[in-house]
Amino acid sequence: MSRHGTTQRRHRAEPVRGARGLGGLVRPLWSATGIVVIGLLAIVATAGGTYALFGTSATTSASVVTSGSAGVAVTSVSALDVAKLGPGRSVSGTFIARNTGTVPLALRLTGTAPTSTEAAVVGELRATAAVLRSGTACTNTTAGTSARAASLDTGSSWTTLPAGQSLTGCLVLTLDSDAPATVQSKSALVGFVLAGTQVAP
Repeated sequence: MSRHGTTQRRHRAEPVRGARGLGGLVRPLWSATGIVVIGLLAIVATAGGTYALFGTSATTSASVVTSGSAGVAVTSVSALDVAKLGPGRSVSGTFIARNTGTVPLALRLTGTAPTSTEAAVVGELRATAAVLRSGTACTNTTAGTSARAASLDTGSSWTTLPAGQSLTGCLVLTLDSDAPATVQSKSALVGFVLAGTQVAP
Protein backbone atom coordinates (compact mmCIF):
# COMPACT_ATOMS: atom_id res chain seq x y z
CA MET A 1 0.00 0.00 0.00
CA SER A 2 2.68 2.37 0.95
CA ARG A 3 4.67 1.47 -2.09
CA HIS A 4 1.68 2.16 -4.31
CA GLY A 5 1.09 5.38 -2.55
CA THR A 6 4.69 6.32 -3.11
CA THR A 7 4.37 5.56 -6.76
CA GLN A 8 1.37 7.78 -7.04
CA ARG A 9 3.18 10.54 -5.32
CA ARG A 10 6.06 10.18 -7.77
CA HIS A 11 3.71 10.35 -10.68
CA ARG A 12 2.17 13.48 -9.26
CA ALA A 13 5.50 15.00 -8.50
CA GLU A 14 6.85 14.60 -12.01
CA PRO A 15 4.41 17.06 -13.54
CA VAL A 16 5.34 19.52 -10.82
CA ARG A 17 8.98 19.20 -11.71
CA GLY A 18 8.06 19.49 -15.33
CA ALA A 19 6.15 22.72 -14.64
CA ARG A 20 9.12 24.12 -12.83
CA GLY A 21 11.33 23.24 -15.74
CA LEU A 22 8.95 24.97 -18.18
CA GLY A 23 8.88 28.00 -15.97
CA GLY A 24 12.65 28.14 -16.17
CA LEU A 25 12.44 28.28 -19.96
CA VAL A 26 9.68 30.88 -20.13
CA ARG A 27 11.38 33.45 -17.97
CA PRO A 28 14.46 33.78 -20.20
CA LEU A 29 12.20 34.11 -23.25
CA TRP A 30 10.27 36.99 -21.70
CA SER A 31 13.48 38.61 -20.58
CA ALA A 32 14.98 38.38 -24.04
CA THR A 33 11.80 39.75 -25.57
CA GLY A 34 11.88 42.64 -23.15
CA ILE A 35 15.42 43.48 -24.11
CA VAL A 36 14.57 43.47 -27.79
CA VAL A 37 11.58 45.76 -27.26
CA ILE A 38 13.58 48.17 -25.16
CA GLY A 39 16.30 48.18 -27.78
CA LEU A 40 13.80 49.03 -30.53
CA LEU A 41 12.26 51.82 -28.52
CA ALA A 42 15.66 53.29 -27.88
CA ILE A 43 16.47 53.26 -31.60
CA VAL A 44 13.18 54.92 -32.54
CA ALA A 45 13.61 57.60 -29.91
CA THR A 46 17.13 58.33 -31.13
CA ALA A 47 16.42 58.35 -34.87
CA GLY A 48 13.17 60.32 -34.72
CA GLY A 49 13.34 62.33 -31.54
CA THR A 50 11.42 65.24 -33.03
CA TYR A 51 8.34 63.07 -33.32
CA ALA A 52 8.06 63.13 -29.55
CA LEU A 53 7.85 66.96 -29.39
CA PHE A 54 4.46 68.56 -28.90
CA GLY A 55 3.36 71.11 -31.50
CA THR A 56 0.51 73.53 -31.88
CA SER A 57 -0.46 76.63 -33.86
CA ALA A 58 -2.82 79.56 -33.57
CA THR A 59 -4.26 81.88 -36.21
CA THR A 60 -4.52 85.58 -35.48
CA SER A 61 -7.52 87.62 -36.45
CA ALA A 62 -7.39 89.18 -39.91
CA SER A 63 -6.10 92.75 -40.06
CA VAL A 64 -6.93 95.44 -42.58
CA VAL A 65 -3.82 96.73 -44.36
CA THR A 66 -4.10 100.11 -46.06
CA SER A 67 -1.34 101.63 -48.15
CA GLY A 68 -0.11 105.13 -47.38
CA SER A 69 -0.54 108.18 -49.55
CA ALA A 70 1.43 111.18 -50.78
CA GLY A 71 -0.22 114.56 -51.06
CA VAL A 72 0.78 118.20 -50.97
CA ALA A 73 -1.36 121.33 -50.98
CA VAL A 74 -0.32 124.94 -51.58
CA THR A 75 -2.38 127.65 -49.88
CA SER A 76 -2.18 131.27 -48.74
CA VAL A 77 -0.23 132.47 -51.77
CA SER A 78 0.65 136.14 -51.38
CA ALA A 79 -0.25 138.50 -54.21
CA LEU A 80 2.92 140.10 -55.52
CA ASP A 81 2.69 143.85 -55.98
CA VAL A 82 4.20 143.84 -59.46
CA ALA A 83 3.20 147.48 -59.98
CA LYS A 84 6.31 148.32 -57.97
CA LEU A 85 8.51 146.10 -60.10
CA GLY A 86 10.98 148.18 -62.10
CA PRO A 87 14.49 147.55 -63.39
CA GLY A 88 16.67 146.32 -60.52
CA ARG A 89 13.78 146.08 -58.10
CA SER A 90 12.25 143.05 -56.37
CA VAL A 91 8.95 141.94 -54.94
CA SER A 92 8.43 139.08 -52.49
CA GLY A 93 5.59 136.89 -51.33
CA THR A 94 4.93 133.72 -49.37
CA PHE A 95 3.00 130.50 -49.72
CA ILE A 96 2.15 127.67 -47.35
CA ALA A 97 2.80 124.06 -48.32
CA ARG A 98 1.15 121.27 -46.35
CA ASN A 99 1.85 117.56 -46.51
CA THR A 100 -1.65 116.07 -46.72
CA GLY A 101 -0.44 112.48 -47.08
CA THR A 102 0.85 109.87 -44.67
CA VAL A 103 4.50 109.71 -45.76
CA PRO A 104 7.30 112.30 -45.51
CA LEU A 105 7.95 114.17 -48.75
CA ALA A 106 11.06 115.62 -50.34
CA LEU A 107 9.86 118.87 -51.94
CA ARG A 108 11.03 120.35 -55.22
CA LEU A 109 10.01 123.72 -56.65
CA THR A 110 10.32 124.33 -60.37
CA GLY A 111 9.36 127.19 -62.69
CA THR A 112 7.06 126.75 -65.66
CA ALA A 113 7.25 128.16 -69.15
CA PRO A 114 5.23 131.36 -69.64
CA THR A 115 1.77 130.83 -71.08
CA SER A 116 1.33 134.29 -72.59
CA THR A 117 2.74 136.04 -75.63
CA GLU A 118 4.69 138.40 -73.39
CA ALA A 119 7.43 135.86 -72.70
CA ALA A 120 10.00 138.64 -72.90
CA VAL A 121 8.89 139.86 -69.48
CA VAL A 122 9.56 136.49 -67.90
CA GLY A 123 12.92 136.37 -69.62
CA GLU A 124 13.95 139.47 -67.63
CA LEU A 125 12.85 138.02 -64.27
CA ARG A 126 14.93 136.14 -61.75
CA ALA A 127 13.20 134.05 -59.13
CA THR A 128 14.55 133.11 -55.72
CA ALA A 129 12.94 130.39 -53.61
CA ALA A 130 13.60 129.71 -49.94
CA VAL A 131 12.04 127.91 -46.98
CA LEU A 132 11.47 130.25 -44.08
CA ARG A 133 12.55 129.27 -40.63
CA SER A 134 10.23 129.97 -37.75
CA GLY A 135 10.24 133.65 -36.90
CA THR A 136 11.91 134.84 -40.11
CA ALA A 137 10.27 137.07 -42.74
CA CYS A 138 10.19 136.92 -46.51
CA THR A 139 11.85 140.06 -47.87
CA ASN A 140 13.31 141.21 -51.14
CA THR A 141 16.77 140.26 -49.85
CA THR A 142 15.90 136.71 -48.73
CA ALA A 143 18.57 134.31 -49.99
CA GLY A 144 17.81 130.95 -51.57
CA THR A 145 17.92 129.04 -54.84
CA SER A 146 17.94 131.55 -57.69
CA ALA A 147 17.49 131.26 -61.46
CA ARG A 148 15.44 132.63 -64.33
CA ALA A 149 11.80 132.36 -63.33
CA ALA A 150 10.88 129.88 -66.05
CA SER A 151 13.88 127.61 -65.39
CA LEU A 152 13.98 127.72 -61.59
CA ASP A 153 14.69 124.29 -60.08
CA THR A 154 15.48 123.88 -56.42
CA GLY A 155 16.41 120.22 -56.87
CA SER A 156 14.81 117.18 -55.27
CA SER A 157 16.53 117.72 -51.91
CA TRP A 158 15.30 121.27 -51.39
CA THR A 159 13.54 120.42 -48.13
CA THR A 160 11.74 117.54 -46.41
CA LEU A 161 8.20 117.92 -45.14
CA PRO A 162 6.94 115.32 -42.64
CA ALA A 163 3.43 113.93 -42.96
CA GLY A 164 0.74 116.24 -41.65
CA GLN A 165 3.05 119.23 -41.26
CA SER A 166 3.33 122.57 -43.06
CA LEU A 167 6.06 125.01 -44.06
CA THR A 168 6.19 128.56 -45.32
CA GLY A 169 7.97 129.21 -48.58
CA CYS A 170 9.27 132.54 -49.85
CA LEU A 171 9.38 133.66 -53.47
CA VAL A 172 11.29 136.73 -54.61
CA LEU A 173 10.97 138.08 -58.16
CA THR A 174 13.59 140.53 -59.41
CA LEU A 175 13.49 142.42 -62.69
CA ASP A 176 16.89 142.73 -64.30
CA SER A 177 18.50 146.12 -63.82
CA ASP A 178 19.14 146.32 -67.57
CA ALA A 179 15.62 145.34 -68.58
CA PRO A 180 14.74 147.09 -71.86
CA ALA A 181 12.03 149.71 -72.10
CA THR A 182 10.07 147.35 -74.34
CA VAL A 183 8.93 145.37 -71.31
CA GLN A 184 7.24 148.35 -69.69
CA SER A 185 3.57 147.83 -68.86
CA LYS A 186 3.78 144.25 -70.11
CA SER A 187 2.48 141.24 -68.21
CA ALA A 188 2.94 137.50 -68.29
CA LEU A 189 1.85 134.53 -66.22
CA VAL A 190 4.60 133.25 -63.96
CA GLY A 191 3.96 129.80 -62.55
CA PHE A 192 5.77 127.40 -60.22
CA VAL A 193 5.17 123.74 -59.47
CA LEU A 194 5.74 122.26 -56.02
CA ALA A 195 6.25 118.51 -56.24
CA GLY A 196 6.67 116.04 -53.39
CA THR A 197 8.36 112.66 -53.59
CA GLN A 198 8.25 110.12 -50.77
CA VAL A 199 11.41 109.99 -48.74
CA ALA A 200 12.95 106.53 -48.92
CA PRO A 201 12.62 104.71 -45.59
